[in-house]
Amino acid sequence: MNQKRTSPSQLIILIAVSALVVLLAVGVGYTIGRQGPETGVNTPGSPAVPEGTPAATAEEATAPKQELQTERTASEIAESRGVPATLEDPSGSYELVAVIEGEEANRNLTNSLRVIGSQRQRLLGLSRQYDGLPADSMKERELIAGEILAARQALSRNLQLVARTYGYTLKNEYRLVTHRASLFLIAMGEDEKPVLERVYEFTSAASYANFLKMRDDYLLLSVAAAKKAALENSADASAPEDATPAAETPEAEPTTSAEDNADEIAMDNEAELQRLRDELIQTFKYDPGKNHQITLMKTVLYARPAKR
Repeated sequence: MNQKRTSPSQLIILIAVSALVVLLAVGVGYTIGRQGPETGVNTPGSPAVPEGTPAATAEEATAPKQELQTERTASEIAESRGVPATLEDPSGSYELVAVIEGEEANRNLTNSLRVIGSQRQRLLGLSRQYDGLPADSMKERELIAGEILAARQALSRNLQLVARTYGYTLKNEYRLVTHRASLFLIAMGEDEKPVLERVYEFTSAASYANFLKMRDDYLLLSVAAAKKAALENSADASAPEDATPAAETPEAEPTTSAEDNADEIAMDNEAELQRLRDELIQTFKYDPGKNHQITLMKTVLYARPAKR
């Protein structure tokens, strides 16, 4: 068979097309390579989470960043998210730093702040332990110095993470205001496993703050009532059974005794406890005698410079 010979012009076109295909393949690979870390996709060769980083904050490393004040002004963020830009306070107003939306993001924030608080306390304890050692305890001082260094490094990594994600630094004082949350009743299912039943939705900061105040008032009253009952039981148990009552003074005019006042206060406390319990159940479907869980859905982080 006769074979057609490729002309020079056809050869040039073929080479150009091949080169174009190669360039396109390289460009697509480069684009995907750039998009991998930014979209939170774990690709081979991605840096590992630093040792000492809490599990909750490890998830934040691949989560979308919250909108911080550094990206837009506090007033712009507040207007777009429907929240106040500042919190008025007699000792100094707080300014919006970040709006945290979503269950996972809020859980990561609270877990991260809890871990950072624990790490700071541990670092403080280690420093005090180091200062209390005798100067000639070189080996012990060296061991504790190593623990202090490791604790500082872990704390520094976690602080860098929450600073990038939420704009949180130790230079400020903070207030976290809840604007949306879910209240769950924890019940036992048929398989003896806890089951969550959503009983109320908080849709405003005022509603959530009102709930917290009522719940805290109830808890304080219930603790006071429990302490009083314990003291009464202790006094009854220690009183001798054959104690002779004091003689009455026939001509003494009747007066209100301290015991009568205590009984009236106890009755008032019981009535207030019952009122608060009824109001919590009626308003928020929250029964203080049962187990509940609160899930934060939208919070706002406010800050002001820390007082030194």
